[in-house]
Amino acid sequence: MNRKTEIILAWVANGLSIMYLLLTGMSLIVMKSSENQQQYNDILKQFYGSEQNVTPDILFASMIISIGFLAFSTLLGVVGALIIKGRKNLAGCLFIAAAITGIVTMNLIAMILWIIVAVLLFSKKDSRHQSYFNNTNGTQNSNERRNLANNDNLNQNHTRQDEWDPEKELKDRKKDDPYIY
Repeated sequence: MNRKTEIILAWVANGLSIMYLLLTGMSLIVMKSSENQQQYNDILKQFYGSEQNVTPDILFASMIISIGFLAFSTLLGVVGALIIKGRKNLAGCLFIAAAITGIVTMNLIAMILWIIVAVLLFSKKDSRHQSYFNNTNGTQNSNERRNLANNDNLNQNHTRQDEWDPEKELKDRKKDDPYIY
């Protein structure tokens, strides 16, 4: 089945998550540099007033934990995007896990896109579960026409002297396809 929409949304979310991961990593490097320590102390004093309970070391440790969660959710999203075509249910579960993990890091846009992709993966049916007739006019889909053509070729090769029997062919089709009642 064509899952182009899900793949595009998944890679957009993964790209946003990777950019967020890079920006958070760069801000961590800038924050840890010794020349900016005084500026961070001044900012913390402005936010918390005279009762400063948060030190730059605590802020640094919380950013490292945030980067870890962000990297894990990004990894789940990338793995989910890579296996969309093969195992859609597992990919949907990975996207939901990536979105839940992304809550901790406030990766909101990617989180919403991952949830949308998971819902699309769970709601779309595979092409092998389609009914025999595609629409109300009774036209057959291309796979069934191809199967009928193959069956006709086999029937012509094996029984050239027999005449075409539509009832027998219909019974054979019903026997081969479990979705025809």
